[in-house]
Amino acid sequence: MQKLKFEYRIIAGYIIIGGVWILFSDKIFNYFVRDPDLLTWIQTFKGWFFVLVTAVLFYLLLKRHVVKIRHAEQRAINSERLKTASLQNISHEIRTPMNTV
Repeated sequence: MQKLKFEYRIIAGYIIIGGVWILFSDKIFNYFVRDPDLLTWIQTFKGWFFVLVTAVLFYLLLKRHVVKIRHAEQRAINSERLKTASLQNISHEIRTPMNTV
């Protein structure tokens, strides 16, 4: 089975978590709170709570993804350095006998 791309997994998770949070929390608050002003105040803080939680989740997911990218970049830099050193060594080994001729 093919794995979804990172950005699609993030978007799908955000939509699912947000939808579940909105549907169930609104039903719970509407059941217990009858005052419209208090309900508005609660829903405002509920929205800020959701924004805060998703921001933390995005930060953690992106941090993990950036760490992977940085490790891949380091491996590429090391590989390039080894390739350059190898080519320099081969070039030296070829030039040395040619100079004596």
